[in-house]
Amino acid sequence: MGKNQKKKKKKLETKKSFLPLPAEYVFLIAGTIFGLLFVFHNPPWQTNDEDRHFYHAYLLARGYILPEQGDNKIGGKMPVDFIVINDKGDTSKF
Repeated sequence: MGKNQKKKKKKLETKKSFLPLPAEYVFLIAGTIFGLLFVFHNPPWQTNDEDRHFYHAYLLARGYILPEQGDNKIGGKMPVDFIVINDKGDTSKF
């Protein structure tokens, strides 16, 4: 290696970042802040398909990977209480 190449390599190694923290920490902090804002900006049951995601998660937790098909319907059996809970909490205008 010549002298010029050593100087260039040394300059690259000593170059400091403009961020006071490593980039992964900045990303983690920003993700946490925006994630919390998103959680509290969209309260539970206030989006148009929240109930369907809840029902699907319930079926997956019970071991039903694929929906049941029959009588011109598709899906799974749900407790009646789920419908009552959904009707109480659904105030969205969708």
